[in-house]
Amino acid sequence: MILQRMDSAFQARNYSLAVSIGEKYATVADSQLTQRLSDARAEQKRVTDRAKEQELLAQLQRTPANDLAANRDLYQQLVALNPTNATYKAKYEDLDNRINQRHSRVHLMGHTARSGTICSR
Repeated sequence: MILQRMDSAFQARNYSLAVSIGEKYATVADSQLTQRLSDARAEQKRVTDRAKEQELLAQLQRTPANDLAANRDLYQQLVALNPTNATYKAKYEDLDNRINQRHSRVHLMGHTARSGTICSR
């Protein structure tokens, strides 16, 4: 009966219900129950991660391209959610490199301005 209820919830893609049902009986030593609970948790995480990914992509659409730090931070979150996505990783690395180059130039210009006084005799 428990497995049937979990299966019904799973088929309806109501993974949180399947997890809830499974967790009520998690102390029962049943390999099928344990496997179904594990599957339901994995699907629940996949759905949650996919929704978060869509939310981050929508935020990227609203973020100005010249806001390198905000774009980098969003891509960093996307890489954390989906580490196998080569596009997210490449975008993050490109933005991070551009920010680091910009910081290096600013630091170098500031150092040159402070120490670059011309001494005349």
